[in-house]
Amino acid sequence: MNNLKPEARVWKGIRGWFGQPLFDCLGTKVFKIEKEEFSELSPERVVTIEKGAIGVASLGFAREKTPEFILDVKQHLRAGRLYCCFDQTGEMVAFRIIEIPRHDIVYLAGAVKTPLSPRHLIRELTGKILKESNPDYVVTRTQNPHVVDMLLDLCTAVIPLDRLPEADEIEAVTTCGINCTDERLITPKHYGSSMIGAREKPESKNPRVKNFMDEIDYFDGDARILVGRGIK
Repeated sequence: MNNLKPEARVWKGIRGWFGQPLFDCLGTKVFKIEKEEFSELSPERVVTIEKGAIGVASLGFAREKTPEFILDVKQHLRAGRLYCCFDQTGEMVAFRIIEIPRHDIVYLAGAVKTPLSPRHLIRELTGKILKESNPDYVVTRTQNPHVVDMLLDLCTAVIPLDRLPEADEIEAVTTCGINCTDERLITPKHYGSSMIGAREKPESKNPRVKNFMDEIDYFDGDARILVGRGIK
């Protein structure tokens, strides 16, 4: 007879799938899957991870689970190192994917959380990941001003918000597989439309960030490339 409390049974099951959690983050437990490990997982585990991540992404981006959307999420999950956050019920509520194209570069390949999960969960999760790896360059591509806010909190400088990029920073961007000749690090129509399915454009409370992100056409799918320097 199983005398474990429901919560204990949940975590026993999750540890059976992922091993011990890497760390706790705002009331969630974080598990890590290396890119190379994904192909070694059983089909049942892969389906469980994909189902949880697709649900998180659908809620977080306010998108329908179309075949195209599902395929995009599945491809992202396999793109790099995957960090999954589970709440106390054992439900996946957020995930972050990073790539390390060079020992001194971390590329933030994607992240999303459910609307009801802790407000700063992605920021806290990303901060823990960056402190662990302590890269010289943190590269990402986004159209979300809150990502700029996050990098301002985590890094001592954010390029090109604080200044135009220098040659080594352009090289870091190129190393991440991003081709951008614009010194403002803008890629027009990259996403084809707004990433988030809501009609309202997200806004930063920081006037400097708001003006910076107003330089791109959000609803036309423009994106900004960011390079964070100096982990706080």
